[in-house]
Amino acid sequence: MVENKRSRPTDGRSIIPPGRALLFFGAVGALLVGGIAGFGLLNRTSGTGPRPAPEAVSPLPVSVSAARYADDFTLSESFSGLAVASRRTMLGFDRPGRIDAISVDIGATVERGVVLARLDARSITAQIRAAQAQVVEAEAGLALAQATVRRQEQLFSQGFVSGQRRDEAIAQAKAEEARVAALKAQLATQQVEADLQRLVAPFSGVIVARMADEGQIASSGAPILELAEDAAPEVHIGLPQPIARTLQPGETYALTGEDGSFQAKFRAVSGVVDAQRRTVNAVFVAETPNAVPIGSIVRYNHSAKVPERGFWVPLSALTEATRGLWSIYIVSASAEGQFS
Repeated sequence: MVENKRSRPTDGRSIIPPGRALLFFGAVGALLVGGIAGFGLLNRTSGTGPRPAPEAVSPLPVSVSAARYADDFTLSESFSGLAVASRRTMLGFDRPGRIDAISVDIGATVERGVVLARLDARSITAQIRAAQAQVVEAEAGLALAQATVRRQEQLFSQGFVSGQRRDEAIAQAKAEEARVAALKAQLATQQVEADLQRLVAPFSGVIVARMADEGQIASSGAPILELAEDAAPEVHIGLPQPIARTLQPGETYALTGEDGSFQAKFRAVSGVVDAQRRTVNAVFVAETPNAVPIGSIVRYNHSAKVPERGFWVPLSALTEATRGLWSIYIVSASAEGQFS
């Protein structure tokens, strides 16, 4: 019996028998075929593979309008301002003192010359009475001196007294007359001081502010009340110079307030241009006293034709473009009747 033994190469390599080699390569081939099939299936199921063509998109309908050119257009502008009182002042006492009474409050309507407030005047009243008594005393002395002059004149004419006595009597009478005049002037000064203890309305108007109460020590010139004239109010509106030049002094213009429109006469324009707004102050005077409340906003609407050719489009037709510009889509028709 011959023994079948595996032969080994002398160079150290292993030799696979022919039967087992066929089995090995067959297994490798099966694995390769399975991998290729799996890769193809993966490609078909993944999102990166080919997709079916999408359906055709229907065109979006839009509304269009024909643009017609115009040779000019009307530019309407609105400018705002404030209604102010023609005269407005802060009222206070010329002399310091304790406030004795304030007879008005905010919103009160007062007439010119009405006493609005008073200081404690007991001290000045006593001084006036003393000055009046001194005037009465001086007038009595003047009357006596004048009577003495008359007697001396009579005696001098009869030769019983000298001219020196007569001249002395005349000089004494003149001195008494000067004393009376000085005391009367002093009395008038004190009466002025007494008048300054009262706060009087310089013009008719409305009390718009009150800054003190009774018992408070008022310093000289400190505001006590604020008075605004209730006559026809003024309206101050800032206008560009080209528009302000179109206004005629004395002409009536329509202004719009919070309660509606009213008529006002244009008075004048300030000659100074506002450094920030680049406008001039235009002053209007309402024709009626209660045309607009003081402090309310008033508008002046100005319209002017601009000779420039163009056409109007709705805002919805504009599309924002680059660099702050706007674009508009134009629809044009082809010879075949297609729009693009």
